Amino acid sequence: MMGCGCLCILILFLSQIIFFESHTQSPPDYVVILGGGGGVRVQYFAEKVYQKYPTVPVLLTGGILNYGKPGAYHMAKYAKTFGVKAPMIKIDTSKSTLDDALHSKKYFMENNIEPESLLVITSDFHSGRARWTFNRVFPDVDIYINAAPHKLTNKWWWTDYNMAQHVLEEKARFLFYRLVVFLNPSILNV
Repeated sequence: MMGCGCLCILILFLSQIIFFESHTQSPPDYVVILGGGGGVRVQYFAEKVYQKYPTVPVLLTGGILNYGKPGAYHMAKYAKTFGVKAPMIKIDTSKSTLDDALHSKKYFMENNIEPESLLVITSDFHSGRARWTFNRVFPDVDIYINAAPHKLTNKWWWTDYNMAQHVLEEKARFLFYRLVVFLNPSILNV
């Protein structure tokens, strides 16, 4: 029985989709740029998305402190260096992808906002887990994912030590999320 469980977990681990991307033809209600990524995600937004949707409000997530301020603060400052003038809302309390989704939903609920669509921008290697998480937290909202080129520079990731490390770490995090939600579905409630 133990071997069967381990085999199921191994199959789930290996079958998880790391890279996912989807695009919308019409403007989303909000753009959500996930914290982390060392500026890659903000730069991608400024160069690829902002020109298409210059007036769409942007949620910037990230509560991990960097130089004494939450990541969302630095992201907003960096976006301004690219000339971004869209309304920016800082969700500066999140410390994980699950927090990003839950705290964004909390912001919407507290402000009586019912978005029909969200465009989530994250790093390429993180796009699969971001999609899975946002689809669970926002089951009635159209979720679109834009994956900023970051660490997946080769589709044969297993041939490069550094890329393999990122992919395998991401697969482990993804598996952890799936197990936590399976064991405690109420974690998705705001």
